[in-house]
Amino acid sequence: MERFVSISEVSKFLDVKESTLYVWRYKGMIPCYKVGGRVLFRLSELNKFAESFKQPVLAKPPVRIAG
Repeated sequence: MERFVSISEVSKFLDVKESTLYVWRYKGMIPCYKVGGRVLFRLSELNKFAESFKQPVLAKPPVRIAG
């Protein structure tokens, strides 16, 4: 069975405030589950969520040396 994590753990994992996570949850921006009054998150879904914000690494242009 897959592990679920609490909102405080997600806050630390994503480095965002808990209040931000509650807003994202309310807006349907982040996948979560409400179980017995607790908001829980699946780790696999959080990883996919975080990956969706991944930015490509841009190569720096070569440095020209005057000569």
